[in-house]
Amino acid sequence: MALRLRQKGQSYRQIADALGVSHPHVQNMIEKATGNENTVDLPDVIIGKDGKKRSAKVKPKMTPAIPANTVREIQRATEACNIAGADNLPNKVISLKSAEQAACKKINDDLRKNEYQDLTIGQAKLLLGDFRSRCMEIEDSSIDVVFTDPLYEKDALPIWRDLGEMCARKLKPGGILMAYSGVLYLPEIHEMLKEHLTYLWTAAIYHSGHTKLVRAVQIQQNWKPVLIYFKPPLKKYWRPFLDMVSGGQEKEHHPYEQSVAEAIHYIQAMCLPNSTIFRPDGGLCNHFNCRTIFKSWP
Repeated sequence: MALRLRQKGQSYRQIADALGVSHPHVQNMIEKATGNENTVDLPDVIIGKDGKKRSAKVKPKMTPAIPANTVREIQRATEACNIAGADNLPNKVISLKSAEQAACKKINDDLRKNEYQDLTIGQAKLLLGDFRSRCMEIEDSSIDVVFTDPLYEKDALPIWRDLGEMCARKLKPGGILMAYSGVLYLPEIHEMLKEHLTYLWTAAIYHSGHTKLVRAVQIQQNWKPVLIYFKPPLKKYWRPFLDMVSGGQEKEHHPYEQSVAEAIHYIQAMCLPNSTIFRPDGGLCNHFNCRTIFKSWP
């Protein structure tokens, strides 16, 4: 009956309604019955319940495809695909940048699945955890430094307002927020942070290796801001330090991780040996090897 109705040009949903079953079940029955396309003639066009004509042919499912123009781009695309896995890539043509972003997200998601444990060395404490749920456990005005690296995409911008609000509650008076940032949306980021904190300085990380092309403005980016804000009043407890550092290209866990040496420079500069640091996570932050950084600091 399903085949006969299909041959009359009815859609799977129409057949399902007539037979009192689900339309995926109808589709499955017909596909099994027409394994050999030469034995059953089916129409090329069907008329749906809305009266519109549509193709009856099922389009073959695409596999992810990444255009690459050089050997190096082929290597990068292969690496990104191996890391992300086919299930995490769309079945269409995507850019190399999109593939690497999918790989970065997969790495970060895998790392977040591990149970982060706080670390204590002497009087120094490192607190790790989900951006929102962990904050509920942390006492207000108990953190000396929040050190983090939100994602740089436009879709991730709202996290900066949440970050500023969280720091205003959890930082001690005079406490510091240090956050890596992209450059493209700096005005928006400053507007959101200043709702809750006070601007102190913009430090920088110099990229000693390859530069990054920001296609939106056609500029080769060779540095990264480190935004420093504080919860009033200002307490200048640190010694003078350089506001630009280059940590090279070492990546302890994977090619998308932030350099450990760069983070250590700023942690050592602005964190006292008895400080409590909070490294917030929550699905919108890049990965740091926090334990290596922490053990190199006090």
